[in-house]
Amino acid sequence: MASKAEIRDMDGDSMAGTVADIDPEKQRQRWLTFWFYLGVPLALGFLLGWLQVGRAAGWPRSLSMLYWLGAYCLIMTPLLALSTALAAPLLRRLRSPLWLTLFIGQLVGGFIFLDPLMQAYRRWLQANVYPDLLVTSSATTLVDFFQRLPSNSLLWIGINLLFFHGLRMPRFGYLPASLPSRPPMPVAASVPLPDTRRTARPTLMERVRPERRGALLALKADGHYLQVYTDAGSDLILYRLSDALFELGADDGAQVHRSWWVAQRALAPERHRERLVLVNGVEVPVSRSFRIVARQHGWLSPADPRD
Repeated sequence: MASKAEIRDMDGDSMAGTVADIDPEKQRQRWLTFWFYLGVPLALGFLLGWLQVGRAAGWPRSLSMLYWLGAYCLIMTPLLALSTALAAPLLRRLRSPLWLTLFIGQLVGGFIFLDPLMQAYRRWLQANVYPDLLVTSSATTLVDFFQRLPSNSLLWIGINLLFFHGLRMPRFGYLPASLPSRPPMPVAASVPLPDTRRTARPTLMERVRPERRGALLALKADGHYLQVYTDAGSDLILYRLSDALFELGADDGAQVHRSWWVAQRALAPERHRERLVLVNGVEVPVSRSFRIVARQHGWLSPADPRD
């Protein structure tokens, strides 16, 4: 049933805390998306239009602003984002750095699609806004394109890298680097480590807020994010589940679902056929493909003859 595949936090206060933890980072990413695709193009279009840059040098300022605002908001930014998004999956598999992926996206989208659309946009302005606008019928040549390429590429790459490195916004499947590592929290000498075979803390725990760090119980993938459950609470971090699984040892726990990993220490005493109940009350679905592994660990009730 669908209700068994969802998280159910048995403690109402814990659920409220988890929702509060999830909202800020996702809200921040939504605001970054808004500023990247609308705020920045509006600012650039207004600036270039006010300064009457490029072919708008001899136009009325109102027409220049309309031209550049429309060009950046409706054509350039969406088109370059689309061409880069189409090229990014292949380039990521080839281990292309982000700046090169952005450059190739700008190169392909700018030459193949941008010039015809901008020509059509200028003809629309001539027909509907400013009949005296001079529109040339000749297409952009390779020489003209490559003359404009450095400035156009630097602008597109620079804005993306600013949002990626400076504001930690994922770009076209690339995830920002880790936050600077926080100093490890002191551990009293009288408190034994939970697992003496692994003294190093997984890198993913460096992204968890200090007050939420503790013994790792479970991980849940949510797109580019990872919900980290510990005995001190839960936190939402920007991390791939595949990277987290690479860091964790096989003796620490097991993956029980395409979106879930559970630690050995996290299981409550009761056993069920298709789900796990953790010591913090969270319920975890066990998909059919991972059910054998879960039973080998003794995490599920005995198999039904129909399974």
